[in-house]
Amino acid sequence: MKIAYFLNTFPSINWGSQGTSHGIAHLIKKEYPNSELIPMGFPQLNKIRILRRFNEYLLMGAILRNDTNRVIKLLEKGGISSDVFKDITHICFNGEGAIHQKSGHVPRLMGLLYLAKTQGLPIAAINQTVDFPNPNSLAAKTVCHIYKNVDFLSVREPISLEKVHSMGLDRAVLIPDAAYGLPKLDSDTISSTCNSLGIKPPYICFSGSSKLKRNNHTLLMVKKILTWIKSEISLPIIFLANAKTDIWIAEKLKKEFEYTILQPPAIYTDAIAVIAQANLLIGGRQHPNIFAYDYKTPYLALEGNTHKNRGVAKLQNYPIEPLPWDCDERSFKKALETLEKTHIDFSPIKIADFDIFNTKGKS
Repeated sequence: MKIAYFLNTFPSINWGSQGTSHGIAHLIKKEYPNSELIPMGFPQLNKIRILRRFNEYLLMGAILRNDTNRVIKLLEKGGISSDVFKDITHICFNGEGAIHQKSGHVPRLMGLLYLAKTQGLPIAAINQTVDFPNPNSLAAKTVCHIYKNVDFLSVREPISLEKVHSMGLDRAVLIPDAAYGLPKLDSDTISSTCNSLGIKPPYICFSGSSKLKRNNHTLLMVKKILTWIKSEISLPIIFLANAKTDIWIAEKLKKEFEYTILQPPAIYTDAIAVIAQANLLIGGRQHPNIFAYDYKTPYLALEGNTHKNRGVAKLQNYPIEPLPWDCDERSFKKALETLEKTHIDFSPIKIADFDIFNTKGKS
């Protein structure tokens, strides 16, 4: 098996993206030991927004009309050749956080899956949040059209499962985020990693969110949350910053709040180790919250740019739902109080079956 893998998030600076790809690679190797996973990258999106939007519109229209020649021409116009899957036998599509209404990646990704299907390649579309508030939008219709024809479709949390079922994609199943399938770090590795980073307990962790932007409004919201944290918790703060926006925010507010910033070149296993030894994590990044749960560190979630953090909490049966970033002080402190008083089960979330290409002959 030669498995094309995209979105290829191995090179990303984002720890969740790194963890996802390493998790998928680990699970595939376990399930298909003789397979070869081939991460694929593609040309960057056209930076001229109006041209990009026009081409996206044309591409989605061609997909919905099943106009194969037009799809091929439009993909080639975007720098993707029709023989991109030459010598490939299977497609593992990691939709991750790209399958939602505001994503600029949906048209090209669906175009690639359409191309693969015309070439007779088995497609497993996995590990994703699907979020289309308007099911009649062109993007939603395109995703639905493609996903009805893939060979295997899974989503990573129960809210997305409800959404795809409501779109008529009844064959979709829930497989938790591949980060849950990563090999666990042992206590010695956790301790030595934290020591090498100069981080010693006790401390709490803080993360940003895909909801946040690089602007003054964001700085005011984050500043407000950090002020409340400092007033309630007398422990050092480690700011987990591995997305460009989070790094920007962390640097802007560092002088005022005197926290330690953990950022690249630190990798996802460094973040896991730091989170594993923390007393608490507060923030809106999905994967740090997953890492926290996996290592039995309590967390207080804030919202992301889709329903993904609510989906994470629902899958985990976590007792506290994510808070909005513009919550008031009373709501924030009440959530902290509730968290302190609530027993968290931390029941392990396992990925029992990863036969995404149906080699065992499941119906």
